[in-house]
Amino acid sequence: MIQSMEKLTITVVDEVPTIETAEPNRLYLVDTNHDGTYEMYILAEVEGEEEIVELGPVVDFSDYYTKE
Repeated sequence: MIQSMEKLTITVVDEVPTIETAEPNRLYLVDTNHDGTYEMYILAEVEGEEEIVELGPVVDFSDYYTKE
């Protein structure tokens, strides 16, 4: 799915986007539990219908440096 995209943009957001708010070719990182572990979501066509697809928790920024 990701390989077929022309250009991929990664965006950190506060909540999971909806079909209406999601943009094509954009990977959304959402810290749903507010623990520094981000889940990935993407707008995709599944069996002819647009859906928000969860790609799973993959990015853990909890031990990374943050600047206020």
